[in-house]
Amino acid sequence: MLILNWQAAVIVAIAFGIAIGVGNLAGIMAEAQHMIIAGPLCVIMDLVYRATRPVRRWFHPDGGGALFFIPVWMFGVLWVVLGIVRTVEGGR
Repeated sequence: MLILNWQAAVIVAIAFGIAIGVGNLAGIMAEAQHMIIAGPLCVIMDLVYRATRPVRRWFHPDGGGALFFIPVWMFGVLWVVLGIVRTVEGGR
């Protein structure tokens, strides 16, 4: 069973690579702040990819990146929310 497609692997790798790189340059080592940076990048990249397809499928796994048959942009929104909650709670 395939739990992600190649688009999702590329989008998530680029987003978290940028988040960790920028975070390390800024002295941020907390996972929550990395999620706050990577979440919007995932949302933007996945929605742009889906918008450039001939048939726009915003919720279908075949329309763009998908993890566990859920669009990557939804995971991006979730990561931002979780990152904010963990940051406000003072967690790492």
